[in-house]
Amino acid sequence: MKIVINGGGGVGGALAGVLSEEQHDVTVLEPNANRADALQGAVDCHVVPSPGSTPADLRLAAAGESDIFLAVTNLDEVNLLSCLIARKLGCPKTIARVRHPSFRADDPAVPVSELGVDQIINPDQETAREIVYLLRNPGVTQIVTLANGAVAVAGITIAEDSPFHGRRLAELPEVIGPIVYRVAVIRRHAKAIVPTGKDLIHAGDEVFVVAEPDTIEQIGRIAYPTADRGQNRPVMILGASDLGRNLAGMLQEDCRVTLIETNERAARAASEELTRALVIEADGHDLATLEREGLARASAFVAVSDEDEMNLIGCLYAKRIGVPRTIARVERSMYRP
Repeated sequence: MKIVINGGGGVGGALAGVLSEEQHDVTVLEPNANRADALQGAVDCHVVPSPGSTPADLRLAAAGESDIFLAVTNLDEVNLLSCLIARKLGCPKTIARVRHPSFRADDPAVPVSELGVDQIINPDQETAREIVYLLRNPGVTQIVTLANGAVAVAGITIAEDSPFHGRRLAELPEVIGPIVYRVAVIRRHAKAIVPTGKDLIHAGDEVFVVAEPDTIEQIGRIAYPTADRGQNRPVMILGASDLGRNLAGMLQEDCRVTLIETNERAARAASEELTRALVIEADGHDLATLEREGLARASAFVAVSDEDEMNLIGCLYAKRIGVPRTIARVERSMYRP
């Protein structure tokens, strides 16, 4: 397919890399010369050095002849406007990255289709939902939904006390029961194994399962039976970013949420927004402060500040002092596994 991406930053660059590896014809609009040069050297794609906010820009990228137009710049207005222009030029499918919560795909007053947008994606809300899912399903390490959420592919870690440990794949129905699933891959010591029914499952394996989302949760509970899934669990979040506030808002109804924020203004705004979470203005770089505020008692530590290094160091420290679950937001690809 021919795909045009407006925005060659972190999101656009990552999309271009994945899509070009899948042999799609990718064009990226990126006005920053340094970023455009770096993208051109790293990814097999065509880069157009333009802002992507006018009909002339999009004509340069042949957006009207594309199969899909993706607008993922840091400006909601540019993303929405460029999708509208791409649609008017003839593109049949447009997707916009929009962070502001007032833009909703299901708003009947302003249907996004009338804005020339087929799908709106709010990355902070989507990421927050995925983190909430992972926290509520401790055995699940990662999940991707397909077919509008009807099917999921999930990585599930096998605990030492799991009844899966030491069993052959063909024996799993004795534990799971009559449910529909497929084990696609077993990852063991960084090695991927395409299993047969004779393969043994060991503690520490990450088993990738294809099934309905509810079935994934059921398998996760069996794979990781002693994990804390109760109500009112303590969760500490580092960073009152858009993602941090979204996440705290989703968790505050059934978890004891502590949100740590370094910036006074951001902490005050988060405190006014989050009625059932404890918001503390404190230096997130200071590990002693995190421990003083209850890090060691947390069932999970989620670091979603705007600083990759602070997020990673915080998670390393949390894991060292025994926090069961740690999740770090990382923007720069050099830190990603």
